[in-house]
Amino acid sequence: MVPFSNIQIERAAVTALTIEANKHRLIPNIEVGDKGISFDGDIDVMSDLSEKTSSLLGKVPVQVKGTYVDSFTKGNRNFPVKLDDLRNFYNRNGAMYFVVEVNKEMETKIYYKHLLPTELRMLIIEYGKQGKRKLSFRPLEETTLYKICLGFLKESKNQAPILIESNLHNKEDFTSFHLTSLTFDPTKEETSNIFEHEFIFYGKYKELELSVPIGVARITAEFRQLKETVLVNGEEIVIDIEVKNNKEKVILLLEDSIELELSGGDKFNFKIKRFKSVSTQLRVLPILKSILSGQKVSFVKGGIFFEGAKPSDINWIGRINALYDLFCELQSSFTLLNLPNNIEFKIEKDNNKTLREIEVFNDVVLRKNLSVVYGNEQQKAGFISYTLCGISLVLFYNSSSDQQLINGFSENLLNRDTRVEIDEKIYPCSPYIKLTKDVLTSSQNLDIEIIKASFLKLDNFINEKLFGPINYFCLLCIEAFDENQNIELLKLAESIYGKYKNGLEKESYMILRINQLQVQLRLNGSLDKLEIEELINMKLSYSGDMEVQFCTNVLLGSKKEAEFFFGKLDISTQTAYKEYPIYHLYRSL
Repeated sequence: MVPFSNIQIERAAVTALTIEANKHRLIPNIEVGDKGISFDGDIDVMSDLSEKTSSLLGKVPVQVKGTYVDSFTKGNRNFPVKLDDLRNFYNRNGAMYFVVEVNKEMETKIYYKHLLPTELRMLIIEYGKQGKRKLSFRPLEETTLYKICLGFLKESKNQAPILIESNLHNKEDFTSFHLTSLTFDPTKEETSNIFEHEFIFYGKYKELELSVPIGVARITAEFRQLKETVLVNGEEIVIDIEVKNNKEKVILLLEDSIELELSGGDKFNFKIKRFKSVSTQLRVLPILKSILSGQKVSFVKGGIFFEGAKPSDINWIGRINALYDLFCELQSSFTLLNLPNNIEFKIEKDNNKTLREIEVFNDVVLRKNLSVVYGNEQQKAGFISYTLCGISLVLFYNSSSDQQLINGFSENLLNRDTRVEIDEKIYPCSPYIKLTKDVLTSSQNLDIEIIKASFLKLDNFINEKLFGPINYFCLLCIEAFDENQNIELLKLAESIYGKYKNGLEKESYMILRINQLQVQLRLNGSLDKLEIEELINMKLSYSGDMEVQFCTNVLLGSKKEAEFFFGKLDISTQTAYKEYPIYHLYRSL
């Protein structure tokens, strides 16, 4: 049974708020028993204690509700608010709503809520057909009445209903966003939990001076990316981590590879999301192993530590040890092949498949089991295209060497005597003359400097017989650039073409110059005056050659003329040109 009448409870509530207002630069205008519809009065917010008219910063409309309780509510409390009141608040640009708890000793505790136009409109639209709606109120003891009244005045000016209702802009049209909260204060423990507060979102469109209120929401998760120092048995391991924090749990993603989950105080779970690279796994697996072994592991910046963890399946410790050993072995394979440990594996949903591929690769490299590559065929010296976990590699096999399998772009191959046969004659050449475009575009261990050195050390490849295959290789380099924009491929073609000072017949030299100029056009974005004059002279000298006319007009940027001369080519020649890099320039005119 309530020991007081409604008017006593109401009087106690108004008195409590009045006493609180008198502690600050506030003038309460709230009377007991003489109230208007939806509003119980207002509070004048002053800039100083003089109470002069010039000191008035603004008036805050208020409603005060007293309620009897046996004991005060800890933390936030819910209270039903009439939707009709919310509509009236909206029409007055908002109100401060106070709920005052009164106990049997006539002691009081004040709770508050800012009811501003953005939130009011959302509540009216969503719950307008209801008579009442329970709202969450915060205890005033965590802040001050002056602070919340001042915040109300500031925010209400930014939330004029005309801005909210105009709908002049779509969210995607805003050029910047910001958010504010009238209750969140990270400097105070009682208001520092970001998930307990409401935030008002604003958008700014181009040069508008005012921000447009978009909505009110609660943050459900906090996401951070940082370079973390992890202490494991006194040893520091520096890794990149992502931290996702919400009310229920904290999730740590280590190097986009291993996920650690903390929930319910001391509950711990983990998941191996993917195997990213050799270097990554050799950093994160010892961390997971130490956690599962019950050792103390501290994430310094995140302020999170593990100690005494025990896996539900004790066999997991052995599995993690085996994984670590496997990647140590892969590191040895990479060292033998002079491959960097930070090459990232392509994302593979099936981790077991990834591990099987690593085991086979180690078997091929470390134990020379080449049956995977050659099957039952006779093993011949030469290049091997090998795919490991989505990584495209070029390797070289030589059965007569102590290390039979090496990196396909090893400096050892520069000393290898490579020759090609043309018209029953043998010519020395680069071992890379027969590389495919796919190798040039996608090989992770591609070393263009090694390829360049293998060509440039040979002076006697500058002859008419070898120009065909050399030119074809350079065209592949240009095509590969058009596909992946690796400018070093253009520079490779430029350096090889640059070796030709003489030794070519007139027609071959004309082809050389056209291809050199299309390399320069790609490198520089345009041709200089002398290069343009050369192309014009070439057009005049080869006026009857439709292919030359097509190529020179493409390089000169003459779309209509290039289109005309391309139409003069026979169908088979047109089909061939569609595979050439000059056609890529033609299509971009």
